[in-house]
Amino acid sequence: MFVDEARMKAQQIQQKIKSGKANRLAGMVIGIKDNIGYRSHSVSASSKIFKNYIYFYSATVLERLLVKDAILTGRLNCDEFAMGASNESSYYGPVRNAADRTRVAGGSAVSVQASLYFASLGADTRGSVRRQPVAFCGIIGLKPSYVLVHIGGRSGIHVQEITL
Repeated sequence: MFVDEARMKAQQIQQKIKSGKANRLAGMVIGIKDNIGYRSHSVSASSKIFKNYIYFYSATVLERLLVKDAILTGRLNCDEFAMGASNESSYYGPVRNAADRTRVAGGSAVSVQASLYFASLGADTRGSVRRQPVAFCGIIGLKPSYVLVHIGGRSGIHVQEITL
């Protein structure tokens, strides 16, 4: 589902760019951690229990990114239910550091380190920005205030990481 949508969105954004009507994030490809809700898309929180679960509304942060013409291409692995910091306890397998595959990296931070994404979103459940994943990857993480950007309008869960 992500692939077809991303292609279609990229074509629409290209037209906006040509007409001079593109928004601030036009064409920026951004990764999203597998625990952030995106309407009509799967979200498993990297757990076998939710392997085929389809989310029913989009997180505010994603709605805001899409309005600004960002492109979302898929999900980023994390520890199961985001309850870890090294990303070694995912149903989908561990995430390794892009610079040294013998080392752990964490979830969304490594996607930026590996140049898969210019930026990625994650949840600071266990300290993704404050502790190891960002530091292990040698990149910069931004942790906005607790209520600045939330990932589930009605749920009250808050994004605490924007990795650049």
